[in-house]
Amino acid sequence: MIIGICGKSCSGKTTISKTLAEKFDFKLFHLETNYFRPGSSNWESPEAYNFHKLVNDIQQYRKNLIVEGFLILVNDKLVSLLGKKIYLKLSDKNLVQRRTNRGIESRKDNNPEYLLNTVIPEYRKYEKIQMDKADLILNANLPIENSIGQIIDFCELLKMEAQKVEQRSMF
Repeated sequence: MIIGICGKSCSGKTTISKTLAEKFDFKLFHLETNYFRPGSSNWESPEAYNFHKLVNDIQQYRKNLIVEGFLILVNDKLVSLLGKKIYLKLSDKNLVQRRTNRGIESRKDNNPEYLLNTVIPEYRKYEKIQMDKADLILNANLPIENSIGQIIDFCELLKMEAQKVEQRSMF
């Protein structure tokens, strides 16, 4: 099973992905951490990421993976590899509040002006496209424990369905 977790910055993607990876013993791929193209100036754009490398890395493992990133559902090749796609929907207000509360005020990308003039408009370009591709959309404005619980339940159901299919194929 390959699960994609997508959503705006500060929607809980990394926290949820790490929790699921530990619970289900999955390998975790982070778009923003490992696939940013050196020299790219706009982290909020798909062009800033090396999707080709990410797709190749995923194809090497093929199962028990979580792929996490805010733009993972814009790349059709990547989307075709994801068995289940989860989108964490967060309001612009909460995005700004959470990013400015991260405690890294010196970073340009946490400046409220940058958030309002660059981050939010870029997210809006891709939000509907990504939500339309999601199998499950969760309200990330709620406490993160809500989303974690819902995703664990979702994964448990998927696991049971996969076991049933496997048992049927044995006969």
